[in-house]
Amino acid sequence: GESVPCFQILILSLFFMTLNSPLHVGLLSSHQEKTLLGITTLQMGVNLVGNLLLIPAYGIFGSAAATVVTEAAGLLFYIYYFRKIYPVPLLRDFSTALAAAGCMGFFLYFSVCSPLVELTAGLAIMIAVALMLRGITFGEIRDLKRSLLDVSRILDRN
Repeated sequence: GESVPCFQILILSLFFMTLNSPLHVGLLSSHQEKTLLGITTLQMGVNLVGNLLLIPAYGIFGSAAATVVTEAAGLLFYIYYFRKIYPVPLLRDFSTALAAAGCMGFFLYFSVCSPLVELTAGLAIMIAVALMLRGITFGEIRDLKRSLLDVSRILDRN
């Protein structure tokens, strides 16, 4: 059916989402809610226009492509506003994230496994590449695991 090729297009948006997410959190932690509202509104507009233009001609594939373009457009604005607050060398810092997300995306794009296997293997590939490039450490992975377990316990109590 159409679901696999559509999913393959949507995998490309994961690349941009991987980069957008830490910038979003950085802006949020800097109390830039109005900026985030502006970026999110812009992304909504890009997605709406993209869907209106692409769905009639390409159907579900057009919608998937609009999602990829939406995330790419958001990245440009996230970088611009993040650098205004934190003048850090994003290109160097993002190179690890780009490589890890790219390897994962490459695997997922060509994979024909079940979704659960794809998700597990894709995550493992991303973590392995980030570890090899020294973008993350085993200690950070342990800390993340502890944090997720703490959140899980809190949610179980409620």
